[in-house]
Amino acid sequence: MVLVALFSLALGTYLTRQLSSLNEASRRITDGELGYQLPVRGNDELAHTARTFNHMSQQLQEDTAQQDAIIRSALDCIINMDHEGRIVEFNPMAEQPFGYTREAVIGRSLADTIIPPTQRKAHTMGMQHYLASGEGSILGRRIEVNAMRSDGTEFPVEMAISAT
Repeated sequence: MVLVALFSLALGTYLTRQLSSLNEASRRITDGELGYQLPVRGNDELAHTARTFNHMSQQLQEDTAQQDAIIRSALDCIINMDHEGRIVEFNPMAEQPFGYTREAVIGRSLADTIIPPTQRKAHTMGMQHYLASGEGSILGRRIEVNAMRSDGTEFPVEMAISAT
């Protein structure tokens, strides 16, 4: 009976350590440490899970690097925002016409940064409608609107909006 209890304790400790390691690795990747690799020990199911996790992490790092290279070298302005309307991407081609550096706009409200005041209410209503329904009348279409530079002047832009 003591042997069974000791085995159960050892197995429980092993499983807890492995799962804790996987949880820590997931947190590190979420915090931006793409490509983080778990140490792999043994040849059991947990080691297989760790190898699969490591492959996924490496692939995520490679895919993100490729996406970043495409965005940075694009000949068009690319501006991405999150579900809260905050700018999360602003490629080099967007810097000149809008008059901002990437560093100056990341995390800022897209509406307050590049949408003229006269169009902000429509933008906000459109975002709320999309977030509530998943539908948007301008998604997947090219439209012409006015945008706003850093100095407040407006200029016409052609844009396409897609949701991911």
